[in-house]
Amino acid sequence: MNHLKALSKHYIRRALNEVRYPQGKDQTLFINSWSLQHPLIFIEYEFKGVNYQNKIEFTDLTEDDFKSVDAATLNLLVAHIAIMMSNVFFKIDHINRIECRFAAFGPNWTEFHQYLLSRALGEFKFLQGLSLHHPLTVAGNAVCKTDTQLPPREFNEQCLVMNGGGKDSITSGELAKQAGLPFAWYTVGLNTVRKTVIETAASGDSLSITYKTDSKIGQNAKFSYTPIAGPAFISATALLHAYLKGYKYIVFSNERSADDPNLVVAGVEINHQYSKSLDFESHYRNFAQSVTQGGVHYFSLFRPIYELAIVKIFSQYPKYFDKFISCNIGISKNIWCKKCEKCAFILLCMGAYLDDDEIVRIFGEPLMQNQQIRKHVLRLCSNQTKAWECVGLQDECRLALRMYLDRRPTEEFSAAPYRRDLEKSCADISVPAARAEFLSVNTEGHYVPDRFMAVLKQACS
Repeated sequence: MNHLKALSKHYIRRALNEVRYPQGKDQTLFINSWSLQHPLIFIEYEFKGVNYQNKIEFTDLTEDDFKSVDAATLNLLVAHIAIMMSNVFFKIDHINRIECRFAAFGPNWTEFHQYLLSRALGEFKFLQGLSLHHPLTVAGNAVCKTDTQLPPREFNEQCLVMNGGGKDSITSGELAKQAGLPFAWYTVGLNTVRKTVIETAASGDSLSITYKTDSKIGQNAKFSYTPIAGPAFISATALLHAYLKGYKYIVFSNERSADDPNLVVAGVEINHQYSKSLDFESHYRNFAQSVTQGGVHYFSLFRPIYELAIVKIFSQYPKYFDKFISCNIGISKNIWCKKCEKCAFILLCMGAYLDDDEIVRIFGEPLMQNQQIRKHVLRLCSNQTKAWECVGLQDECRLALRMYLDRRPTEEFSAAPYRRDLEKSCADISVPAARAEFLSVNTEGHYVPDRFMAVLKQACS
């Protein structure tokens, strides 16, 4: 899709929405209360007189863990989770205020949540034709003039490694193991794939949660697209775990290309991967450091490198080849959908390093022979607008395709796009320059602690 077509769709939908759903002056989402019925936490929301209940199951936290902090501290930790989970309610209407009625917090909490939620909702607003500049206010049940902090706790040299079931989190786990630190896999939604990753790793503890949003959110929705909680919500629940259990490091596996926006509209960056970006990481890191008084270190291990470099490391761990799924459509069913841009991108990256028998082991077939996948490959290498998926930069895709084709000098296809079409889409890439950019370790623009950085550099060398 080109920029003009994407912008046209946005403004047409926006004009229709302004007629169908005129914005009210006061659209407040209230977070009324929460309750603990171990291991479940119930969070009560209210919007336009309708009550909603979201629930989270903290399988691996004991009642004593929750009792280890006072009520005011627990209120703040749950308020943070509730606010970071609240973006799912934007599916219902134009919310301009979120008010938490059970916690009081200072300007650091207010400004942080307003900033991150507004930017994390960019893709939703753009695709649904909503104003990108609609203001959002976040408030507690009282106004505090000073920044809010949690009481100091003892934090140990151990890690929570986020487990999404894909190659990136697998590789982070392996590098955490090499760093010599105790770690636990932290999983939101422990499905078959993510369980298999933990079992295959045969190291690290396992902490997990499940959650369910109120079915009335979908029933009362005006907009078709759901702005899922995603990494923002995962970060908030991980912070609660880290604080109660004493984990010093919260480790994500987001890489450099997540900073690249899909579009810039009226001065606003629209980024499908915003919650994986350095901007998000920087703000969340500062927030976590501030509220835990320097106790929790939040960072992404792969911020210094690109996806193609991650795959280079991952290719050293063949025991995972038939265990991981990096397809967002298929992961809940333990399959690759073999139809989306993400499958095409992973094929490019894996095929740059692995032979056909290993590709078949991963995908179950020689996936480049799939015509739809080849069409996605061409779009990844040539489209003006980046796919609304977690994929690499256009030149990164071109380099991966060039490496894939060079590894298979005789592979041909019986229908368009043919090999010559793929060759043409990456013909202008300077391989030495691209390799220097996409396969190197950047020394700036990251928050990776020295101990982890040494292991990352060694793995990439």
